[in-house]
Amino acid sequence: MFSLWRKARRENSAASRLLGSTSLRFALHGWQRLFINASEHFEKGKRQNILLPGHIDKIIDTYQHRKEEERYSRRVSMEEIEENGFNLNISRYVSTALPEPQIDLDEVFETLQTLKNKRAVAQERHNSYLKALGLPPLPG
Repeated sequence: MFSLWRKARRENSAASRLLGSTSLRFALHGWQRLFINASEHFEKGKRQNILLPGHIDKIIDTYQHRKEEERYSRRVSMEEIEENGFNLNISRYVSTALPEPQIDLDEVFETLQTLKNKRAVAQERHNSYLKALGLPPLPG
């Protein structure tokens, strides 16, 4: 597998054809597996995506030094793989999804109360104009 990476580095234009995809299944080392999800690290091509030298260098560096990086790579024990029914789907172990922003419900509630009060004041003012014109007030 490593010789494949070396060949891919030498032949940059053929890198994505050699690798088959931008994700590596896993690399064996000790009792842990290194999952690398490089699905966001490529340059978009017309017919085929291209791994640039920087992308290949990052994959090789991660593999050689067994680095863990959030949303990119993770070492996984065989026990965890077994718990997941030996499912080797990369996204099960290395998710590229961004976390959803936390919503402060107290702040949202306060904003809604402020808007409700402003609406009541505006409606009261509007109804006073309607009353001066002899029109019925707005319900509510």
